[in-house]
Amino acid sequence: MYFINKNKFIGVLVFLFIGIFCFAQESTDKNGPKLTFDNEMHSYGNVHVNDVPEGNIFKTDISFTNTGNGPLILDTVKVCCNVTLIDWSKEPVMPGEKGMIKVNLKVHQRVPHRINRSVVVHSNCRDESVVRYRLRGMLVN
Repeated sequence: MYFINKNKFIGVLVFLFIGIFCFAQESTDKNGPKLTFDNEMHSYGNVHVNDVPEGNIFKTDISFTNTGNGPLILDTVKVCCNVTLIDWSKEPVMPGEKGMIKVNLKVHQRVPHRINRSVVVHSNCRDESVVRYRLRGMLVN
């Protein structure tokens, strides 16, 4: 019968655990694109129901910057109800350059209510490949 030396056995276990933990560490490499919106959200503020734009449509430009170090590509841009996607930067946005997403928010009724809509952006961003941008405001009397 073959017996394993206790010190050798402990040494092998320590070596295995060190190897496992070294390879299990998440990469801290921060190369690649990063989508940074110029504003955290778009606020229409308090809008009097009589001051709603013609056609009950708020035209909104959402500006962003590629603060990473690789080309940023917006794969898809999705909008929720009452928001129409007009256009977005379809060409790669190079590091340090700005891009734009254009949307229209339609208000169906000129009655007081809260505005809380989303624009969801899918990209090749290194930190978050899916980000949500908010459109908020309030129609008041």
